[in-house]
Amino acid sequence: MFDDFSSSMSQIKSGDFRALAVTVAERNPAIPDVPTLSEAGTEYGLDGFDASAWFVLAAPAGLDPAIRDSLNEAVNSILDQGAVREFWENGAVPLGGSPAEAEEYIRVELEKWAQVIEAANITVE
Repeated sequence: MFDDFSSSMSQIKSGDFRALAVTVAERNPAIPDVPTLSEAGTEYGLDGFDASAWFVLAAPAGLDPAIRDSLNEAVNSILDQGAVREFWENGAVPLGGSPAEAEEYIRVELEKWAQVIEAANITVE
């Protein structure tokens, strides 16, 4: 099955589930012995496979830059707190960053998945 770590990490760590691969580009620090799908699937043409669930805190367009920067600083500070980092590192990888980095990440994701949709001729019914 494909699942995100927040749902299955306790079963993986207890040995009830065996993780075969992660779908992101780099191995997950919580389970460093589990290869990426790209590493595990080279013979199946999965080189470069990278798909992840991600979350971003967004605000309305035109938000005052001072408010945006203050919120960004607060969120990054919260993500750096030990208990918060420990909670998320039970499978997720909290990144934090700047508004510009989030914008670039979203742009790249939209471009990547648009190519997949086009190549697979996916349409809305």
